[in-house]
Amino acid sequence: MAKATFATFAILASLSLPGAAQSAGFSVIREVTTLEVRRTGHYTETVERTLRIDSPEGVNEHDQWSLTFHPERTRLEVLEAWTQTPAGRRIVVPRNRIFVRERAPSDRSNLFTGRQAMVVVHPRVEVGSLLHVHWRATHAPVYPGHFALRKVVDPEDPPEEWALHLTHEPGLPLRVHRAGVLGGPGKPDARGWSTYTFRVDKQEIERSANQRRASPDGAWALLALSTYSSWSEVARAYREGAQQALAVTPAIRAHAQEVTKEARTVRERVRLLHDWVRLNVRYAGVQATRGGNRPFSAEEVLDTLYGDCKDKANLLQALLAAVGVPAQAVLINDLFRATLPTLPTPYFFNHVMVHIPSMNLYLDPTAARLPMGVLYREYTGQPVLHVGTGRPGHTPAASPTRDASEVQVAMEMRPDGSVYGSSRSLLSGHVQVKWRHEISPEFDADEMGGQLLTARGETGTGAAEVASDEHAPVLDVRVRFDIEPVVDLPGPSLLRIPHGGAPGGLSRLINAVDEGPVVCFSERHSEELSLTLPRGHVIEGKLPPAVDFRQGALSYRSSYSAVRDKEHVRLEVRREFIADCTARKLTREDWKHREALRAVVARDLRAQVGVR
Repeated sequence: MAKATFATFAILASLSLPGAAQSAGFSVIREVTTLEVRRTGHYTETVERTLRIDSPEGVNEHDQWSLTFHPERTRLEVLEAWTQTPAGRRIVVPRNRIFVRERAPSDRSNLFTGRQAMVVVHPRVEVGSLLHVHWRATHAPVYPGHFALRKVVDPEDPPEEWALHLTHEPGLPLRVHRAGVLGGPGKPDARGWSTYTFRVDKQEIERSANQRRASPDGAWALLALSTYSSWSEVARAYREGAQQALAVTPAIRAHAQEVTKEARTVRERVRLLHDWVRLNVRYAGVQATRGGNRPFSAEEVLDTLYGDCKDKANLLQALLAAVGVPAQAVLINDLFRATLPTLPTPYFFNHVMVHIPSMNLYLDPTAARLPMGVLYREYTGQPVLHVGTGRPGHTPAASPTRDASEVQVAMEMRPDGSVYGSSRSLLSGHVQVKWRHEISPEFDADEMGGQLLTARGETGTGAAEVASDEHAPVLDVRVRFDIEPVVDLPGPSLLRIPHGGAPGGLSRLINAVDEGPVVCFSERHSEELSLTLPRGHVIEGKLPPAVDFRQGALSYRSSYSAVRDKEHVRLEVRREFIADCTARKLTREDWKHREALRAVVARDLRAQVGVR
């Protein structure tokens, strides 16, 4: 399952519209939002937004705006729209160029969402044009009696003017959290309604940028509004919407018993049901008539064999309950946080998984190619909200003992300098995810073998084999290969030590990383290489020096030895990298360690020996 198919649980806090942080070619000049919120959670949102087209790409991508909304929860009206040319001429968008568009049937990702798009097509768009849209939307609450909204501003390119004005009916328990945003409550209006004004200031963003990068909210200017008093209340709101969909009907019970009829242990029952859901229920964003916040019933999902993350999680819970295994949904995000945000809100989460308390086991039935107990690394060590208990928790952190690659390569050199041999790679934990995606059940063994050689800069032929089945917690990949001459024999030559194209993680360490906070994932990568030279040939000169690098959370070791075995000389190489992270993100000092490590590993992987 490609990462793009991650299920989306995110509940729209507002209308969905392109933003400066997501697309190039334009700049937001002005964005002013006015909110009027009632005690029931219903609210009216009025927005004035002006952007400037900065490049020809911007003309092509943003000559029309598409405001996506759920018609079940939102009524939308465009009040005004115009284009202002670089010469200052303002051209009003005609009403017949503002229309609602249904999602195309070919748009599979939104086939069942029930979402619509209000499209505004601007005339005479060119580089330097200003595009303005003024709209009003009335929203029903996602969860009755609650209001929540989250706004972010790109700190790298903030609007020249950004403001949010809010009024709310007395009795609404509004809570506010802001980072890099100025403002707060004001005087009540003539009706006695509470008022707030918030704004973004470019100088404030620049002044507090470093502080925010080190904060849980990251490098964003953030404004969060919510009426939820606790994370337990967020869990209860989701639970109340999902509870009826968890019914263990006769059909659910019969299917669970059929799938697990060969199981001998509780763990085996769990594995069989988890694998059945992940492999047989296809992903589809089924949100029609639900606003994206409530799952369909387990029996509906079993009958249709499709659903999004919350639907698949609900079905798995019901199937587990049918065979006597209590489980609960957990809400999670992949934003690399150490803790949940300060302000409780359902909008933080974008995914639903399943937790089995008796086994402390987290299952992701949406991840179609990941066996039981394996999570994408973005979901390791992440804060979660347990829906059943209302308690926050964490998924298991990545570990050098559990998340690892172990590679063994045995090679022999022919008298002409060509090399043949085989390798075995054992990939576990989040380290195996990349390879499970690339090595699909339909992969071509010869093609994959050649690709693995090419990835390591080697030319030749190869054949790859997956020796483990799709349910095994460890991915076992074996490669047979034949590499074109790597050294010019019989005369003295320098040999760059071949690798044989085995899947592993060491080569990734030479990739550059951006300066600044980088997520630290604990992992271990080791490889053992042996290369037997042709009879009569020896290693000339010194072997590459051993490496022993230890800085912060990172360590790397390697060793080289030459062993005489009867009439042959065998070169043996051992390398191992360990990241044992104690913090969620690498500090600035850790980043320097990472850069130093990159240089060390790059030199070591290019190591050469003399052969004659």
